[in-house]
Amino acid sequence: MIHGRVEYAELTFVPDPAGQLVRFVVTLPDGVSPDQVEKQRSRQRSELGELRRILEGHDPWDLPDSVLTGEDLSALVSSAVSSLPDFEGITRFPRDLIQNLAEAGLIERRWRQRSAGIAGDVEFGILLSDELARQVPAGACIGYSLHTETVLSLLHRFGDNEFLTQLRAEAMAGRKIGCIAASEYTGGSDLSAIKTLATQVDDGWVISGRKKFVSLGAVADFAITLCQIAEPLGEPTGRTALIVVPLDETVVVAEHDKLGTHCLDTVAIEFDHVLVPDDAFLGRKGLGVLSLNYGLTFERLAIASQVTRGCELALSMAVEHAERRRQFGKALRDHQYLRFRMAEQLAEIYTLKSAVSDLAREVAHSPMNRGLMSRIAGVKLVAARAGERLISESMQVFGGAGYLLSETPLGQFWNDVRVARIGAGTDEMMLSIVSEMLAGETELYDRLVRIS
Repeated sequence: MIHGRVEYAELTFVPDPAGQLVRFVVTLPDGVSPDQVEKQRSRQRSELGELRRILEGHDPWDLPDSVLTGEDLSALVSSAVSSLPDFEGITRFPRDLIQNLAEAGLIERRWRQRSAGIAGDVEFGILLSDELARQVPAGACIGYSLHTETVLSLLHRFGDNEFLTQLRAEAMAGRKIGCIAASEYTGGSDLSAIKTLATQVDDGWVISGRKKFVSLGAVADFAITLCQIAEPLGEPTGRTALIVVPLDETVVVAEHDKLGTHCLDTVAIEFDHVLVPDDAFLGRKGLGVLSLNYGLTFERLAIASQVTRGCELALSMAVEHAERRRQFGKALRDHQYLRFRMAEQLAEIYTLKSAVSDLAREVAHSPMNRGLMSRIAGVKLVAARAGERLISESMQVFGGAGYLLSETPLGQFWNDVRVARIGAGTDEMMLSIVSEMLAGETELYDRLVRIS
């Protein structure tokens, strides 16, 4: 910040393929004369030249958070997306999206360590998630979050040996993509009932079993796999663990045909006596479900953000249509009932955005705890449920055209948002997490309640 007669002077640094680009933006208050402006500019040119010399040779991302504007972020994401094939009709996640975002410095920026340590820059992560939701389909957004939020949060929190540290570096750079393998054919949300076994042998651990819902499983390089630890003779112990398993040693046994999120592959995979080293364990043995819940909490916050952004985009299209479409002699927007219904949608979106932003700020600056995990589960639950209804309301503004996939994207939005009530934990699991924080107020009850 350069102070003087100007109200403020903002410096924005954006890396580009040719090198470091510095853009200098000055905003002046009212009533400043041209002579004063010229004198101030002269001083600022001198200061800017000094700042250029100081920054020369430095990483352009090693700057205060405020210098990357929304416009800059939009341009960087647009550049990362521009080289991808058309999403129409593809059924597998485009790996290049992760690599392009990493090369643009955006994944490193998301995981830049802040005051709380291991959570990284969660607020920036929400901004990036929002921008992706504006530019790519829901399936691509979810694939991004699985890798960048769930997988990387686990590798940052529990990656405490050389093997895991190297894997994290490759995942951060987009050279390797990770996924989560937890749900099974019989267990569903009951992760404590998993049957995939990890059995210790002389040179590591052997993984055997099947997982049913593995998103990114057809394109990823490794899966953070929830296993049950077995005795040397194969007897399950009831203790769970998270283990990194290379996917080139597994078999895809089915590719699921889903209702929505078509560009995100979701497959069933089989582990047929896959050998992994001792260093492949993430976190403490016996605490696999708890460790996984930590990583899923980051994904839940990203889902809440993406759903909210999707509702915002759907509403913006509905409002534009209501301004252009004329019925009964006037624009749809001029019919008070319809205008108020859209205003109700906007009020809910305001509330969801505020909740997501507040939680992102708290996660970035505070250690993760049960209370915070419960609040994130609650916001994910409310956002996912609201998403179906709010997008349906936006579809309704279009009438019959809203139901035609060839004329509007609202039907696809509606199909896509339904997975938010299942992925990263079903509504019922979110309610279970939230219910653990229910607490009465003994003193208040005793003072105010008089039941005869």
